[in-house]
Amino acid sequence: MHLDTPIRLALSLRDALTQAVGHAKAARKLLQQVDSAALLEHAATREAFNTTAAALSAQLAQALEVAGAPHGGGDWTLERLAQTWPYEGEQLAGVLREVRALSAALVELDAFNQSLAERALGFVRAYVRRLSPPAKAYTRRGLAPAAGDTHTLSETA
Repeated sequence: MHLDTPIRLALSLRDALTQAVGHAKAARKLLQQVDSAALLEHAATREAFNTTAAALSAQLAQALEVAGAPHGGGDWTLERLAQTWPYEGEQLAGVLREVRALSAALVELDAFNQSLAERALGFVRAYVRRLSPPAKAYTRRGLAPAAGDTHTLSETA
């Protein structure tokens, strides 16, 4: 079988994507809890996934090139693979369909998680503003600034 290596690499990519989708789903709870330590750990895991996925994709492309070289090389479509290697080509096409579906799911989860993160950031900023009220500084003449006065000390001097 000439597509053993591409199939193995595609399965590894599918498994990595399956784990990444699981981590992305778990990130929702971390974002709701604003668990910064766990979120930083999640970010490191995601960075490792991105590196692994890029490497697996490059290896898969290289393996397909090597497999197709004795058969005229060039660009290989799923249809051409199925014509050259009917069973293995269909098996690879099935795994690649799963990879595409998982990739789409990951993109959706990432968009949702980003929305949650932006919302959490808004709450954190509002909370911090409540904890640190505006300064009650005095002007050079020893007067407190009027309500709504936003001038700095250098502007009132």
